[in-house]
Amino acid sequence: MPPRGYYTARKLLPEKKELERLYWGLGLAGRAIASRYQVSFRTVMNKMQELGIPRRSFRESMALVNSWKRGVNNPNYKNGITHTGKNGYILILKPDHPHTNNSGYVTEHRLVWEEEHNLLLPEGWLIHHKNGIKDDNRIENLVALEKKDHYYVIPVLRARIRELEVECEYYKEETKCQK
Repeated sequence: MPPRGYYTARKLLPEKKELERLYWGLGLAGRAIASRYQVSFRTVMNKMQELGIPRRSFRESMALVNSWKRGVNNPNYKNGITHTGKNGYILILKPDHPHTNNSGYVTEHRLVWEEEHNLLLPEGWLIHHKNGIKDDNRIENLVALEKKDHYYVIPVLRARIRELEVECEYYKEETKCQK
């Protein structure tokens, strides 16, 4: 006989079909199922083993956790717009676009150019910002170039910028002298 006050009524877990639906169908974690039925995590895992329900691999679990933190579920979500940081490009969330990065984002300048020209940017081409400002994605500031052509354009533009900077310095000095 169990000691006085010992609670012997066993809390019931759902049958195999429902447990599979919760774990695999809805993607609930074992701890979430345990909390829902007010039992321990170990009880849920033992019951799943007893019923022959396979557990998720570590990789599957991590993918599930990461999916919970994507998009609107992420506390830092900003309507699908982000910046690349040091590169200065704006990224737009477009997971169905053929040229997304690993996170499902595409550069905004690419999307602007493709929308204006109503075609996908050809393979081996890229979008150049004429004024060099990487987040200035006005269509008049964008031009599509083959990668090899872009390689030759940059040094020419840098040289022209240096010329203009020298010219600006000259005019600054000239206006100081006149005062």
